[in-house]
Amino acid sequence: MITFMAVSPHGDELLSPSDAESVKLNEAMNAVVRERQSVRVDTWVVLTPHNVRIPDHFAVLTCENLQGTIGGKAVTVKTDLDLAHAISKKARSLDVPVVEVNYGALEGPLSSLPLDWGTSIPLSFLYHGEKVVVVGPAREVERKALLSFGRAVGEECTSAQKAVGIIVSADNAHAHRADGPYGFSPAAKVYDDLVIRAFRENKLELLAGIDDSLVEAAKPDSFWQFMVMLGILSVKPMRPTFLAYGLPSYFGMLVAYFKEG
Repeated sequence: MITFMAVSPHGDELLSPSDAESVKLNEAMNAVVRERQSVRVDTWVVLTPHNVRIPDHFAVLTCENLQGTIGGKAVTVKTDLDLAHAISKKARSLDVPVVEVNYGALEGPLSSLPLDWGTSIPLSFLYHGEKVVVVGPAREVERKALLSFGRAVGEECTSAQKAVGIIVSADNAHAHRADGPYGFSPAAKVYDDLVIRAFRENKLELLAGIDDSLVEAAKPDSFWQFMVMLGILSVKPMRPTFLAYGLPSYFGMLVAYFKEG
């Protein structure tokens, strides 16, 4: 069953806040932590834009181990292989392009891949020894497939005999400043304002209506994970609680969570 879902940024500023905007986001993530403490989570499913990227496909990591740094400590995180395979199988039955990704060996300590920052930064707040399933949607995947994959995640996690938490790892528009690596576009504010409204007012259907040209101009790291999130919510309806939006540098970051009740 799905017990919790968090929308978490993955900027380094979350871990070492040095200005008012970063502090606000860090405090919001700690509020998510407090909310998560009231529910059970056995496995985290992480939707990240920064792990293995296979053009036109979803990458579902099926290596036994994920190695990296969480909360400043070197860790080896175990993949929930049963759930990863189940999600992949269900998604393929819905004609979603999915590739299972392993490295080194089929099992054991050599079956290992690194944690990406889109996974490790949210887990620095939320991880307490749970297993994980890491999923990377490619930018080329069509909206229909993104939504269908979300439904596959929702159905498999809802029917699982375990408590599953979902992490939507998402930074928003990256074109807020001319001195940033992606330059400035007025589309950045348009995109982020729409996202804020969708979460603040529980009008998440606004996300599905975002035009491709706006996504291209605003340069977010969130749209694809949001579409998967909408697919999950079509199976497991939950209401969002908006906590914070911040713009400490050239990209926007939003913190929210979903849970029952």
